[in-house]
Formats: sequence, C-alpha cells, structure tokens
Amino acid sequence: FSRIGNTVNLNPMSLGLELVNSNTGHDPYPYQQLLSAAMQVAEWQSLYGEVPILSHAQVDTKGKSDPAAFPWSMFYQLLIDYKRSLP
Repeated sequence: FSRIGNTVNLNPMSLGLELVNSNTGHDPYPYQQLLSAAMQVAEWQSLYGEVPILSHAQVDTKGKSDPAAFPWSMFYQLLIDYKRSLP
C-alpha cells in the first residue's frame, strides 16, 4: 500500500524502477546500474515531463526500507550529466 499525502495506491499512476541489490546497505550499486537507471529516468522525463523521484521507503506505508544506502547524489549527478549530453 502506497501513499503520498492524500493520494493512495500509486502503482496505477507511477513508473517503477527496480535495481537488484541485497538492500543491506553494504552492497554497493555498480556505476553501470546507476547510469542505466539515470538513462531510464531521463527517457521517462522526456516523455512525461519532470516527475518526482521517490524511493520505495518514501511511499510505502508498511515500512519498506529500500533502497538502503542508495547513492542519491551520484544518481542525480548521472541524471543531470546524461540529460546535458542529449541533443
């Protein structure tokens, strides 16, 4: 069950991206995995406009913790850099 403010059940109105990881906080996300995720988000944003990027933990009401130790700053930098490289 997911919620943002008063909006519930986000699956029908959201795009989800899953990255394989142990979610222990000790299993690093490889650069290529982060780059691929950034490229996918950039593609979605080119189709749908700027959309919020949220973790599972931010929207799940049952206590999900993922993605544990996700390198958000690196991901956002890759997203910015990739978008700048597009024609």
